[in-house]
Amino acid sequence: MGRRLELIAVPDLSLDQKVVVLSGRSFQETAGLETFGIGSLKVIDGPFGARGADYSLSSPAAHFPCGPALGATFDPALLREVGAAIGAEIRLKGGDVLAGPNLNLHRTPLAGRNFECYSEDPYLTARIGVAYIQGAQSVGVAACAKHFVANDAEYRRHSVSCKVSERALRELYLVPFEAAVIEGGVWSIMAAYNGINGTLCSEHHELLTTILRDEWGFDGWCVSDWYGVQSTVASANAGVDSEMPGPVHWGAKLADAVVAGDVDEKVIDAKVENTIRIGVRVGRTDPSGAPVSSEHPAETPSDPDVFRDVARRAAAAAIVLLKNDGDLLPLRDDLARLAVIGPNANVARTQGSGSAHVRRHHCVTPLDAIRAALPSCDVTFERGRDNERETPIVEADVTIEFFAEDSHEVLAVEHVEEAHVVWNGQTPGGLTGQPFRARLSWSFTADRAGAYTFSLGTAGEATLKVDGSVVVTSTSTLAPDQSLFARDREQFTGTVELAAGAQHEVVVDYVSGRHRNLRSVIAGMRPPEDPGAFDRAVAAAAGADAAVVVVGTNMDWETEGFDRESFDLPGRQAELVRAVAAVNPRTVAVVVAGTAVDCEWSTDTPAALYAWFGGQEAGPALADVLFGRAEPAGRLPITIPRAIADAPSSPWWPPTGDTIEYGEDLLVGYRGHDASGVAPRFAFGHGGSYTTFAWGEPRRSGAAVEVDVTNTGTRHGSEVVLLFAGRSGDDATLPPKELKGFAKLDLAPGERATARLPVDARTFAHWDHDTRAWVETQGPQFVLLAASATDLRARLSID
Repeated sequence: MGRRLELIAVPDLSLDQKVVVLSGRSFQETAGLETFGIGSLKVIDGPFGARGADYSLSSPAAHFPCGPALGATFDPALLREVGAAIGAEIRLKGGDVLAGPNLNLHRTPLAGRNFECYSEDPYLTARIGVAYIQGAQSVGVAACAKHFVANDAEYRRHSVSCKVSERALRELYLVPFEAAVIEGGVWSIMAAYNGINGTLCSEHHELLTTILRDEWGFDGWCVSDWYGVQSTVASANAGVDSEMPGPVHWGAKLADAVVAGDVDEKVIDAKVENTIRIGVRVGRTDPSGAPVSSEHPAETPSDPDVFRDVARRAAAAAIVLLKNDGDLLPLRDDLARLAVIGPNANVARTQGSGSAHVRRHHCVTPLDAIRAALPSCDVTFERGRDNERETPIVEADVTIEFFAEDSHEVLAVEHVEEAHVVWNGQTPGGLTGQPFRARLSWSFTADRAGAYTFSLGTAGEATLKVDGSVVVTSTSTLAPDQSLFARDREQFTGTVELAAGAQHEVVVDYVSGRHRNLRSVIAGMRPPEDPGAFDRAVAAAAGADAAVVVVGTNMDWETEGFDRESFDLPGRQAELVRAVAAVNPRTVAVVVAGTAVDCEWSTDTPAALYAWFGGQEAGPALADVLFGRAEPAGRLPITIPRAIADAPSSPWWPPTGDTIEYGEDLLVGYRGHDASGVAPRFAFGHGGSYTTFAWGEPRRSGAAVEVDVTNTGTRHGSEVVLLFAGRSGDDATLPPKELKGFAKLDLAPGERATARLPVDARTFAHWDHDTRAWVETQGPQFVLLAASATDLRARLSID
């Protein structure tokens, strides 16, 4: 971590001044003490783009692929580029701290925030996370690794306790955070909402002090998750440095606790020192104590073209070739007629929902990207099936006018691209912190005649009118202290009969009422059912030279706030894939999702790609891979089971009561499949290529294992070599092998390169409860070189 910085003398501050520094002054800014040189810190949500101070109205930002997509690259060098790019845009937003990366693991395929997390494997997560942190902090922005720790589900997320063994905690869930601190030198850590074995993470002294600071040497800033502090004394004594967005439990209450003798003032001094230290690191605090300004620079719109290349390369590098029977891919670019089918084909499903949501610069749908790539081809489109969980959010040019509560004077006007607007403490027109009214308006043309369903979900009250007639009235369904992203709250709906071809005007009148820190409007519209959509899609496929079926999820299904209920592709999309493949033997299925979905349909289609939520460049990147202009360089960072019952966590999922039982212990993901012998649909590390590779014999070379890899095909391509530490014995509670290294090689046709995989003291170590240390595992030591968790290429003994 390096030497500790020389800072101003904390005791020069009064107790009241100290506690001011330790809480927020707004939703995203900490309080500073300008006359003492202590500036305010501004935290900007990531981790896939710099969202800005306002959830809906900040200027657009470069938008990068989701967590598992970045994990699928197996490319730390690329992640350093991504981290640096997002860090640079955080600065343009006037920010100092990037809320990311998310270093939690995919314990179950159904966790709501899996789309934020890199992998089911702690080693891969650590390598990707460290690179991201190094990239962000290289431009002077503090990365904030989150959520510390085992924040692997949205179920009762503010109160649930995770029952997890010490060994699993040490060998799985803490590993990425340990690497973030010791190798990445991360400047900030965010304490999780959940508890560990009965104690909330924000009150867990062993986690926040004994492990994080005393053992790992962390000297940075530990911030609560937003509204994550639920006590005064316990959280202060555990090791949290700042309550955000506070003060709720701190502030004057914290000063009173010191006076009462419940919290030692030296504890407060250490928190202030840590807060000052990060301020110095990001340039917001003067180490000499000279006065500074606590005002943050105004947000500056970023150039939409600056990071387009790295976003496109990342999206392409993440795409996984699941199968390619008969070398169907890449598709010829001289096709006369191509059918593009599916609910994720004509819509840009680039991200999940929640605090990671980014207002992107632009997006191109897969359909439009394919048409642009094949300008002379007759590209037909049919949706076939729907996949929405709720009434689809309106995507349109929405105008928002702002008014004081009792006035008709327009104080500000904004424009957004969808009718999903959240005001998290920031309101235009000088209305921040005050009751206000807003009017959202847009127009649309009815594609077909029938009953159109409109919906409203609000924190506040609203009415929705179509052509002047009230269709929906919404009373507030979100309590003032409820989660911002509780999308499963009640939705108010109404229907209206509309004629085809006519343009209609929609107006939503919103009143914030009693809500102050959180106000929101979500308006949706569902057109009448199209009974012929499925048959038209199958007919289009039957008459085409090839078919591309783009299926998956969207941010209704994958979001902060709740977990998925089903592993299935929603909306009978599997039936659509099978029907298209039955009439066209040149069918390519493409999954656009943020995590694992059931791929049982893959046995019926010759080719399949996993394209993830790919960020703003997802459409062009997919077209690049489909037509061979880029390599499908991704490898699965997760296991896709044949059925949800095969997932190792399934006996303990969904959780009930106040506890999440981590009953599979060490056997998460591929570890559990290895131990049980239950084969997955697609294994961890799985992924094909448009070329072929030959591996040589592995060899020891000092403190590493090496293997030569040759591109024996006719195209440039990427190969990933995985190194697993093997375990001898028949103890069914222990994983037979664990990932301990990987190397990605980019090779031209005929080129050979050497994959070098270090083997160190931790490769064959396990956590010992009695000594509270890492100890060498006894027995024969060997490594397995593999292309995936089920594609083992060589075994090498380690003396």
